[in-house]
Amino acid sequence: MKFCGRSVMSIKYVLLFLFVVSISYQAHSQKRAVTFYDSAWALTSKERGVYYRVGIIDTLRYQYYGEVAEFYKNGKRLMRGNFKASIKQDTFYFYYPSGQLETKGVYQNNVRKGIWTNYYESGSVRERLEFDNVFVTVKDYYDKNGTHKVIDGNGKWKTAYDVEPAKMLAIKGALVDGRRSGVWTYQLIDKAHGDSTLYCTETFENGKFTSGKMYAENKRGQRMDAPHMFVYPELTRMKNWGKWEVTPYASRKEYPYLPFLVEDVDEMPASFKGGLPAMSAFVGRNLHYPPDARNKGKQGTVIVTFIVKADGAIDQGSVTVIQSVYPSLDAEAVRVVKKLPAWNPAMKAGKPVQSESVLPVKFKLSL
Repeated sequence: MKFCGRSVMSIKYVLLFLFVVSISYQAHSQKRAVTFYDSAWALTSKERGVYYRVGIIDTLRYQYYGEVAEFYKNGKRLMRGNFKASIKQDTFYFYYPSGQLETKGVYQNNVRKGIWTNYYESGSVRERLEFDNVFVTVKDYYDKNGTHKVIDGNGKWKTAYDVEPAKMLAIKGALVDGRRSGVWTYQLIDKAHGDSTLYCTETFENGKFTSGKMYAENKRGQRMDAPHMFVYPELTRMKNWGKWEVTPYASRKEYPYLPFLVEDVDEMPASFKGGLPAMSAFVGRNLHYPPDARNKGKQGTVIVTFIVKADGAIDQGSVTVIQSVYPSLDAEAVRVVKKLPAWNPAMKAGKPVQSESVLPVKFKLSL
């Protein structure tokens, strides 16, 4: 049979050929991969990994499809859930290092929906929260003894969860019909040492913010004109999931299907452990705006140079301002750089070497 001068049979063969080519192309672009991450969830080498992930990667778009599982270094499961083009879908499960279920809930197109349940490591229910877009309602909360402290959105709530690899946020406040009421306190807890620092307080009336005070970043009770805290914000690593933060130790030699990585780790510059996000967070936590510079309206970017030694330590005597803004701002930038923890040292011929680095430190007055 002919159609517009062409054989229908040949058209069928062409269509079949295209279908087979499409299936073959898709199969070759997907790979079951095991990837390793440091404590800040930046891609690293297997040797340096703290966590690892198993899943199907589209090696053309670098996105995950299907079920993905994440594990602690000891092999215990940390998380499992389904993705479509790295978009979170359906039920997700999160686990304690012991392997006990910690959290269970549903994502719809990367957004938490419906009832999410958090558990104590003993296995008993800690709380149930209902998510509806940006709105979160605490439905029930039980203390460690099993006492029902919040019933259908009414009562006193107390919880804590990870916000950074080394820090937790502790929240305490009262709820009336699922809405925040009275004074709420938010404290940052150092997971390694157990030290707590008051982050801020917020006061609510019938769920509406009335006042607040910020204590973080040396603000010492500065008045807040709007609430800063969500009732239960998304974990940073889940919010940034699929963005491919990488360390200098991740290379194409270990991950040949990720061409955006360096070819090998024999030669590389020094880098902050955890990458730029971790360094920005460190500077943000430790940088204090000098009162004299604030009073005089001084702001700008101080550029500091320094030497990272072969062991990753900052050479204290090398820290130098190469772009000055104002004496006290310069001094504060130098103080923070000297406080930086050990870096990943530069590598040459596969060996750590001393190198020079530059860091811009920005001071900006808030309106």
